Amino acid sequence: MKQYFVLGLLFFISCSPKIKPVEAVKNDLSGTWKVITVNGLTVVKKDAGNEMPFLTFNATTNTVTGTTGCNRINGNATISLSSINFGPLATTKMMCLNAQYERPILQSLIGNLSYTYEQGLITISKEGRTIMTLAK
Repeated sequence: MKQYFVLGLLFFISCSPKIKPVEAVKNDLSGTWKVITVNGLTVVKKDAGNEMPFLTFNATTNTVTGTTGCNRINGNATISLSSINFGPLATTKMMCLNAQYERPILQSLIGNLSYTYEQGLITISKEGRTIMTLAK
């Protein structure tokens, strides 16, 4: 009986999903990500300002750069296995017509946020509510 239990346990362990180490997840997030949605709104070019908003994460230096569609962003972003902690962000101060995503993006990138990373999509949440989705 013990042999069957041990064999079953080994089978279960070998078939369970493999969890990536934190460093592997951090490296997966490094790179440039397009902002697809913010606060439930789908981001479209005509309402974005000068260009489509994006964020570029560097997990080695714990930094983020990018654009809101109008103004440039840079600052700290410390990535762990399930959260991103955004430090103070610096932005340029240009004025753009139709830059309707700037304020929601900047308000979303405050503090310690949770995220999931699945199939090339980052979903950033705050208090259980999706506030932004990003895609490569």
